[in-house]
Amino acid sequence: MTMSFDDLATRSDRKWSHLQDAIFDDVARGDGHTVVIARAGCGKTSTSVEAVARVPRRASVAMLAFNRSIAAELQQRAPAGVVVKTFHGFGLAAITKAFGHVETDDQKVPTIIRNLIGGVKADQRALLCKGVSLAKATLAAETEDVIALVDEFDLDVPEGQREGFATLVLRLLAACAEQPNIVDFDDMVWLPVVLGLRPRPVDRLFVDETQDLNKAQVELALSACPTGRICAVGDDRQAIYGWRGADPEAVPRLIERLGAKTLPLSARAPGPAGRLRALANERAAHLALPAVPRRGPPRDDGRARHRRRPRLAGAQERGSERRWPHHVDREVGWRRSRAPRPQGPRFEHRHRSR
Repeated sequence: MTMSFDDLATRSDRKWSHLQDAIFDDVARGDGHTVVIARAGCGKTSTSVEAVARVPRRASVAMLAFNRSIAAELQQRAPAGVVVKTFHGFGLAAITKAFGHVETDDQKVPTIIRNLIGGVKADQRALLCKGVSLAKATLAAETEDVIALVDEFDLDVPEGQREGFATLVLRLLAACAEQPNIVDFDDMVWLPVVLGLRPRPVDRLFVDETQDLNKAQVELALSACPTGRICAVGDDRQAIYGWRGADPEAVPRLIERLGAKTLPLSARAPGPAGRLRALANERAAHLALPAVPRRGPPRDDGRARHRRRPRLAGAQERGSERRWPHHVDREVGWRRSRAPRPQGPRFEHRHRSR
């Protein structure tokens, strides 16, 4: 398998930032739990992989990823012997360990609705399924909890029917727990928590995308590392899954519950392209050459070389040439092709299309 350039850079003599070095030092020689506040674009994945490699030998290590794509990337880059799973894969392993063969069925809740309640309208069935899913994610166990979900997630339940709706949701939850050999997607995380099915414990647990976790996922992660150290990585500014039951206060609540220290990760060490650009500029310093520019669009800092001013076409020059409306922005990068007006001055591009 061909490794990516990020993999090669990670495995080579890479220069890490001082914030990354502080995280590595805590993983290798620190104690207690840690929550890393990682901002966007700070090299979070590379930092997590390198941190796992700094764990002392003989310690069992697991990494919990938010989804399959992240888990697949971590699986390729993590050191040998590290268990990498999604939260749902981790929970499903605990269910399988307790009950043997487990069948997955996405229609588990609709089937229970038909068997337990009978014929209901399609919109009512969809509303009950949504309520059950949110109740599993938030670990709702009382009537008041379900009614609070109705208000929080704006479920279309009439005002006078909320208590009856909550009663039905709780009955459906009980029926789901009575069928542990048949699981749907939500059951994979919810059942291990409510049935007390602990996954295989590990000495070190690394948790990814902490800001998007719901209460059931948090409880599942904590049950996997009862006596070891947990290192959770997340950004409280990027919580985007509240609509599906994620806890918007997951990061601060986890910090408080674990009594964890916090470490920042907001700076990024230069990658291969940045190091190559720096080396080229260093070697060309004695030459009368411009510096190698940063990749990407030019910054609008007022410098004239980034601007091309269009010239006004005279009446004798227009003919069939390309014309631009007079109100078009003077920056070439913002021009749009618009139908010409019948009167008034018009600008044309200095480089005409052929």
